[in-house]
Amino acid sequence: SVVDPRTGEIIKGHVSLGSLRVRQDFLIAMAMLNRYDEGTEEMKEMALARIRQLSAHEVGHTLGLVHNYAASHTNRASVMDYPHPLVELDENGKITLDKAYDTQIGAWDKVAINYGYSLRDEEPKKILERAFDEGLMFISDRDARAADGAHPTAHLWDNGTEAATELNRILKVRKVALENLSDNALPEGEPYSSLEEILVPVYLFHRYQLEAAVKVIGGLNYNYAVKGGNQMVAEFIPAEDQMVALESMIACVDVDNLKISEDLLDNIPPKSFGYNRTRESFASNTGPVFDYYSAVETAVQLPLQFLLMPERANRLVMFQDRNSSQPGLEPVLDRLINGTWTSPSSDPTERGIERIV
Repeated sequence: SVVDPRTGEIIKGHVSLGSLRVRQDFLIAMAMLNRYDEGTEEMKEMALARIRQLSAHEVGHTLGLVHNYAASHTNRASVMDYPHPLVELDENGKITLDKAYDTQIGAWDKVAINYGYSLRDEEPKKILERAFDEGLMFISDRDARAADGAHPTAHLWDNGTEAATELNRILKVRKVALENLSDNALPEGEPYSSLEEILVPVYLFHRYQLEAAVKVIGGLNYNYAVKGGNQMVAEFIPAEDQMVALESMIACVDVDNLKISEDLLDNIPPKSFGYNRTRESFASNTGPVFDYYSAVETAVQLPLQFLLMPERANRLVMFQDRNSSQPGLEPVLDRLINGTWTSPSSDPTERGIERIV
C-alpha cells in the first residue's frame, strides 16, 4: 500500500515486495543524503538492512506470527510491524541513516514464539500477562490499516512512542532534506529531470507518520482485552494529547513546510528524451513543465483527507457528549480554520500555496 504522488490516494495491490521496498529505500537514501557519488555505500547498507528486516518478517509469518502494528510504540518491539526508515539528524544537524532499520528480533516476537511454541512449563496466560505488564502491546491489521482508524499507537510505517511528537521530528528532518536537495543526489550522467522522482519521497516523507498522528484526534485507546486478563479495555485519549496532534497536522499544511526552493525548481526541467512520467511522479496540470502546485496539492490533501473524515468527526461529537473533557468537533475545526485562513501572507509565492490549502 503506497501513496500515489499524483493524487495523494493510497494505491493498494500486490507487487514484488523486495524490489519495490529496496527501490523506495534507495530513492529515500539518494534524496536524504544528497551525495550520490560519496554515499552509495550508505544507500546500499540501508537497502540491505531493509531486506534483512523484511526476511525476518516473512520468516515470522511462516512460524505463524501475525502483524503487530503497535510494536513501534514500544521501541521497535517486533519484526512483524511495518517499519519506516528511521532517519535522524546528528549533533551537527546532518542527516544520518545509521539506525534506519533495527537489527534485532523484537521483545514481542520472543513473547509470541514462547507463547505459541513453548512446552507449557509456564501457563500461557502468564506469558502474556507478564508481557503486558512490561508495556508490550498487540494490535493487528484491522485496527491499524483503516484510514478511519482510532487506535493511537497502532499504525503502519511509523516510528516513535508518541505519534505527534515523531511527526514534528520528521518534519524537521524533511525540511533539512528539502533545503539540501540538489543535483548532488543524481548519479553522473543522469538527466536533471530525474530530480522530480527523487523529490517525491522527500516531499512526502512524513506521509505515514501524519496518518499515525491524526488517529490520536477523536481516537480511543483500547486493547484486545479478555475477561480475567490484566489489560486496560478502553479509555479516552486526553484532550491535550489530541490538540497536540492537531497542531502537528496543521504544521503539515504550513507554508514553510510546503515550499520548494527556487534553486531546486530551476533544476527540474521537462522530461529528457527517453524519460517519461510514471505513477512515481507528481501529476502535472502544466503540460511538460514540472507542476509545483500539484505537488503542494498532494501534500495538503494527505493530512486534510484524514483529519476531515466523517467517522472522525462523528467520534469527536460523540466522545464529547459522553465526556465533556473531550475536545469535540467545533474546537478542532476552529483551530484548523485559524491555522490556515485567518492570516494571509502578502508574499505572492506564499499566497499561492495558501490558496491551495
